[in-house]
Amino acid sequence: MFGSYIDSWVKVNALQQGFYLVNYSSELWKALQGPVSTQELDVVDRVALLQAVFFLSRAGHVSIVDALEFAQAYALDTEYLVWKELSDNLVQIVALFDDQVWFPSFQAYIRRLYAPIMARLTWTHLPTDSDLTKQLRRQVIGMLGRANDDAVIAEATRRFQQSMHQNTVLPSDFRADVFRLHITTTSEPELAFAHLTQLYHASSTEPDVKLEIVYAMGLFPQPLVKQRVLEWGLQNVRPQDISMPFAGVAATAAGASVAWAYVQANWDSLNAQYPNPRVVGRILNASIRELKTDTDATSVETFLLPRQHAAYSRSVEETLESIRIKHVVATRDAPRLRQWLE
Repeated sequence: MFGSYIDSWVKVNALQQGFYLVNYSSELWKALQGPVSTQELDVVDRVALLQAVFFLSRAGHVSIVDALEFAQAYALDTEYLVWKELSDNLVQIVALFDDQVWFPSFQAYIRRLYAPIMARLTWTHLPTDSDLTKQLRRQVIGMLGRANDDAVIAEATRRFQQSMHQNTVLPSDFRADVFRLHITTTSEPELAFAHLTQLYHASSTEPDVKLEIVYAMGLFPQPLVKQRVLEWGLQNVRPQDISMPFAGVAATAAGASVAWAYVQANWDSLNAQYPNPRVVGRILNASIRELKTDTDATSVETFLLPRQHAAYSRSVEETLESIRIKHVVATRDAPRLRQWLE
């Protein structure tokens, strides 16, 4: 996919002096890959172009194929802001299509795109690493994990097991990703579940680590384990944090179906346990946020019609609108993306 670039180009709104988006023809988007790849354009302009091309793609003004082809020009970039912008946009595409049979082809695209920067960063911390370098490493490891990169998953598993068996502390900049990658791929979910619950209850575990743990525990792919996580969370997690295990369980469309079914089946007991409707609203929104079809949105509306509370009605409306937008975008973009990847 990585090819030569056209020499003649123009970038409007240099250094983003004005607050507006600029769209270009398909040919000019291709031409702009050159100065992006060579970094002739300043990082401000490189990030702005990424923001624009993906925003315009979601709005239907730029083909998703043009956006992804344009993104390939950033493969050799080293700026944290570039990779954060790129990752934030690719994560949205992952969420839209992770249940498609051709999704592994999109994962392969991500692996190719992120391979050079991962080779440069590695997992090893250096004394010269800045805070931005550490954040960049986290971004890259996280995306390669979502792309099912064998080497990254193997290293995450090694580090998780080392931490579990030798009682070592995981570095904070990729601790959450080590949790997530091991949990989503392990063949021993019971062992991982036991370790994380023990770690959660340890007096030395900091509050921010506890939140990472309860979210990560929801990521086990097995539906029965997901349900067990929710039941454990309702018994052990503080009310102000209880939406986190639901958010973890519902982090994928398949998981969201599990969380939403659990909320429906246990609606009365959840409201009895949490008399503050705002807590129930957070649980509800966390459970349905990753649903992505019109049918899903209608199902939520129908269930809530006699049950909706003013404390969370507005946030639920916004979530339902987001679900319907995802449905429109996925329906529009899936055929052309599949054709391009194949």
